Formats: sequence, structure tokens, C-alpha cells
Amino acid sequence: MFKRITAMGLSLALFAVLAVPAFAQNDNNRENHGDKAVANQVISAEVGACVGTALETRDASIITAFTTYSTNVKAALEARKVALKQAWTKTTQQEVKQATKDAWAAYKKAFKQERKNLKIAKKAAWQTFNGGKTLCKLSGNVKIDNESAGTDSQL
Repeated sequence: MFKRITAMGLSLALFAVLAVPAFAQNDNNRENHGDKAVANQVISAEVGACVGTALETRDASIITAFTTYSTNVKAALEARKVALKQAWTKTTQQEVKQATKDAWAAYKKAFKQERKNLKIAKKAAWQTFNGGKTLCKLSGNVKIDNESAGTDSQL
């Protein structure tokens, strides 16, 4: 019984090592042929200009949103600094503790709101971009610039 299980396990392992890469290679070959066909499609100047305008609008919106976020988070940090310094002017430990707690709570609330605002603005910018590029009337399987959309989520 043990020999059968071992033999089956080895057979499966051998299959996985030899057959799976062969299947993957065939899929890659099919994808590459499709990519070459798409890469050779001609894109008109009008479509290029249209997509360029959509890209400009999207990125300008994201830059504006990030600038607003940056400015507001800086203001929240400044307010926190002032509030924490003010907390240490209190005369009792209980007052210092409460003022410190309040300063951090206000900062966390402001920071959380700014993260939410930035996320909403980035999402709106990408939705506008996707709508704009739809208006550009791309033909066939032409894909543009959505593969990196997740990169903006790291801002």
C-alpha cells in the first residue's frame, strides 16, 4: 500500500514538473501572437490626441488631489504639534493626558478624512479617464494605460 501511494505521488510530481511548463509555454505563445497583432495596429492621430487629452486630464486631477492631500496633512501635523505642545503647558498629569489624547484624536480624524478624500479623487480621475478614452473610439483590442492603475493607490 505504501509503495502504491509513493508511486502515485512520484508520478504526479513528475507530471507537474514536465507537463505543466509545456502547457504554460503553449499559452504564452498564443498570447504573444495576439500581442504582435495588437502592437501592429495603426492608431490615428485623432485617437492619439484624444487619449493624450484624457491622460492629461486624469494626471492633472491626480496631481491636484495629491497636492491638496499634502497641504491638508501638513496642516493637520502642524495643528497636532501645536496641540501637543499646548498639552504640556497643563498643570496636572490628568489634564496633560486628556489634552494629548484630544490632540492625537483630532489629528487621526483629519488624516483619515484626507486619505478618504484622496482615494475618492483618484477614483474619480480614473473613472473620468476611462470614460474619456471610451469617447476616443479605440478600435479592436487596443488597450491603454489601465495595467498600472494600481500604482496610484500607493500614493
